Amino acid sequence: MLHQEMVDKILSAVNSERLVETAMALVKVPSPTCEAREAADRLAEILHSDGFAVERPEADWPQAPAVVTRLESGWPGRTLQFNGHLDTVHLPFVPPRRENGNLYGSGISDMKGGVAAALEAMRALRETAALETGSVLFTAHELHEGPWGDKRQVKALIRDGFVGDAVLLPEYCSSPLPIAGRGMAIFQITIRRDGNPVHEVLRPIDQPLVVRAGAELVAQLFDLHDQVSTNKAPEVGSDSVFVGQMQSGEIYNQSPSECFIQGTRRWITPGEADRVEKQFRDLVAAQSERTGTRIELNYSVQGDAFRILPGHPAVKALQTAHESVTGSRLPLGPKPFLDDGNLFCSFGRIPAITHGPHATGAHTVNECCPVDELVRIAQIYALTALAYCTNEIEVAEERTRDALVLLPMGRLDSGNAHSFESIVMEHVTRGELHLIVDFSHLDFISSSGLRVTLLAAKALNASRGQIVLCSMKRHIKEVFLISGFDRIIAIKESREEALDTFA
Repeated sequence: MLHQEMVDKILSAVNSERLVETAMALVKVPSPTCEAREAADRLAEILHSDGFAVERPEADWPQAPAVVTRLESGWPGRTLQFNGHLDTVHLPFVPPRRENGNLYGSGISDMKGGVAAALEAMRALRETAALETGSVLFTAHELHEGPWGDKRQVKALIRDGFVGDAVLLPEYCSSPLPIAGRGMAIFQITIRRDGNPVHEVLRPIDQPLVVRAGAELVAQLFDLHDQVSTNKAPEVGSDSVFVGQMQSGEIYNQSPSECFIQGTRRWITPGEADRVEKQFRDLVAAQSERTGTRIELNYSVQGDAFRILPGHPAVKALQTAHESVTGSRLPLGPKPFLDDGNLFCSFGRIPAITHGPHATGAHTVNECCPVDELVRIAQIYALTALAYCTNEIEVAEERTRDALVLLPMGRLDSGNAHSFESIVMEHVTRGELHLIVDFSHLDFISSSGLRVTLLAAKALNASRGQIVLCSMKRHIKEVFLISGFDRIIAIKESREEALDTFA
């Protein structure tokens, strides 16, 4: 709950002119992917001049070290991360300008404007001293834009622990609030035959035709699309295969020696990246054998599919902040594109929400972002931090078959174990006999959290009921095993297995 006095203080603290100055300073520095060193250095200079302590981890890309800063409250609580990329697509550079309430220039929409707004949120939080618990982590990096970048820097930041308990990404997605997104791979296929290009009438009769092999393969890929597109879900869309490029030959009556095909493969089910890739590689390999051509496949996974619970604390915090700023809540829906949030969700197992300015022209030379939109994002990000960075435990509840399922989220430690205990024991007291605690969204548990599960197990045993724990992340499960709790309480790999316990 955000008090109106604090909301008003944050809204007033966001300085639109300072925000614009920061955005234009970042846009002024050209930063195509793999060449964003100067933009990262400029951002670090701005943070230094504002009095923030700056870290510059290389994160597997010493050519342009990432930019990291933190805002600490000094008290326990969640950490909310603001994450953005500084690189832009490889298009002619457009310098920054301000005109009729809008900002223009390379990267203003994708996503230097959003990075500037996130930084302004940090300034507003620090100046108001509003953050009473928890902390905010600010990270900026490059190697985002494909196919030039391979996302190694954000992966290294996640690997090296530069992460929060949840992440906000100020990409140009202002609505809906995306709680699900498709995974995506970019494929580049090169079909080759032996020998040089020749005139069509001089081609040996048994020489493979790379254009024909390519056309057949494209037809097979569209057949695959028809097959996989039946896998769909209302909150995210459907699987797809898309071919956007097919190139071959230099002249109409030449038999070329190479054919090039490029496109995307998208999928909706989290954890399916490996299976999807194998299916694709098998199809291409079969076509190579059938046509007598050599087919080289470059298949690059950009990120896996993801889903976030609608009741997750980060979702609720953002909705509260959005309503405080705009007077309305966002509809829930799919994310139309793939961004670094997919990596945080799949690679880091950290919930990541994309919400940014209503900007236009991304991946063109006509990027445009209204100043008012950047101000809105700065205000929403600051207020989201206030709503999220608490030390309270969020627990979602679901009724499945004959059991009550509790889903604690975030951290379960000495600071909030008492509130989790109250929730659990209230259900036990009311006569709940079949209780499942699903740990899939829990990132940390202390001895105080273990104690709550033990108390619940004893209380349910006394009333001839049972508690079953399931879906633990590996490090959470290790805590239970080391403590010997697996000998006292049933622990299952999945919710389905837990439900079968009561069958």
